[in-house]
Amino acid sequence: MKNIVEYLKYYAEHTPNKTAIISGDEYFSYSAVWSKVKALATAITDLHLVNKPIIVKVERNAETILSFFGVLASGNYYVPVDSCITQEKFKSIIETSGAKHVIFTSQSSQGENEGCSEIKTLDFASLVNAEINNKQFSAEFDNKFVLPCDENAPIYLIYTSGSTGEPKGVLKTHKNMLSFVDNFIATFGMDSSEVIANQAPFSFDASAKDIYLALRVGATLVIPPKQLFLFPTKLIEYLNANKVTFICWVPSALTLIVRTKALTFVKPTTLKRIFFVGEVFQPKYLNVFLKELPDVEYYNLYGSTEIAGVCAYYKIGTQKLLAEDRAIPIGIALKNNIVYLDDGEICVISEQFALGYVNDAEKNAKVFTLNDQGQRVLRTGDFATYDEYGNLVFISRKDFQIKHMGYRIELQEIELAITALTYVSSSACVYDNVHEKIIAFVVLNEALADGIKILLTDIKAKLQLYMVPNKIVLLDDMPLNTNGKTDRQKLMIEIERE
Repeated sequence: MKNIVEYLKYYAEHTPNKTAIISGDEYFSYSAVWSKVKALATAITDLHLVNKPIIVKVERNAETILSFFGVLASGNYYVPVDSCITQEKFKSIIETSGAKHVIFTSQSSQGENEGCSEIKTLDFASLVNAEINNKQFSAEFDNKFVLPCDENAPIYLIYTSGSTGEPKGVLKTHKNMLSFVDNFIATFGMDSSEVIANQAPFSFDASAKDIYLALRVGATLVIPPKQLFLFPTKLIEYLNANKVTFICWVPSALTLIVRTKALTFVKPTTLKRIFFVGEVFQPKYLNVFLKELPDVEYYNLYGSTEIAGVCAYYKIGTQKLLAEDRAIPIGIALKNNIVYLDDGEICVISEQFALGYVNDAEKNAKVFTLNDQGQRVLRTGDFATYDEYGNLVFISRKDFQIKHMGYRIELQEIELAITALTYVSSSACVYDNVHEKIIAFVVLNEALADGIKILLTDIKAKLQLYMVPNKIVLLDDMPLNTNGKTDRQKLMIEIERE
């Protein structure tokens, strides 16, 4: 099969009653999904759009996924955008993507579109209901519907702000995504019995792994309500009620489960594999999972926005606990990927590569290069080393490597040492270039009479003097962005205010 829609059509015909999506307490069979997707695709087709970007204002519901599929079935590609995006960023995405239409679901607000008269709004429910009420639409659509795109057609355009805050669009194809899901399945094995619980917002690239792995094997995708992530005990109960077998979540979501001691009250009963991706998972929190759930398999995944899915993985053994002051390796290459180091920088060769950044030839030339064999090479901007077993160990983003007091320093190494302290919940370091200072933001998990003094004493015992933060700021909570990662832009704003 050469595109994503063919898999949806196949499972709708061969396993029509199988549950495709569980959203909150709503259940959608593959046949029901296909019916709504055909209806939306028919409505879009009537607009005479072909291979065009269509923005989808995403919410945490099944309608968002159905909107994605409907856009693809119409022969176009989608641009997922958070429904709470600022008007300034929304206008920037409209301008750079060239999109002329935006789909709203029942929960997203059309009011956010004010001031963008150049884009036409499409209401998901109205379009789908109108087509379904037309009794002829299904037969007519099946008769005229020829899967309109091949493997090289775009599937979605994802925007990432990166370290600058300016949206940058990365365009991916059906081939990129199908290559990833096939390589992932070849590496780990999956079938239709999987029940995958999504955590990443649908405006975040990591969510595509959940969506398309489930679709590729005809499995079930579960969308837990957003509020459950604030109550980990109830979240685990929800996973158990829906017999979830597989999760791929950012470490901050897993860390919250540990910090609230949820696993002492209720344990996942059907969960078989836990994958984590997107940022560093502190070993002391993973150790709690290893102790409480020793029969579950654990994998650290590594990828990049320029790659569909991930390109490397590391399986964590459950026989012993991890050293809490050593980073968890990112391991070895996923099947049919090549991952290596060039002057310490992680480089990748893969069919999972995106087409590139839209309207940014300079960045494409910098990030994607050609080797001596004429192969396209991604220079990730991440630095790593090899451990004694040949596993890659992530060191730092290029952005997080600093020069301080004449020394080259990785901020992550400082964070790892601080967070390993028993009384520390989380930490993040930034560098004040103006005053040439390392600033550590720290969240404590217990009250200390003189927290900063105790921290400095313990940090000096762990790190070289030139790596000791020049300033420590205690926070009640670490700021997180919409993707669940530490919001370093907010931390930088804090130091700029001083």
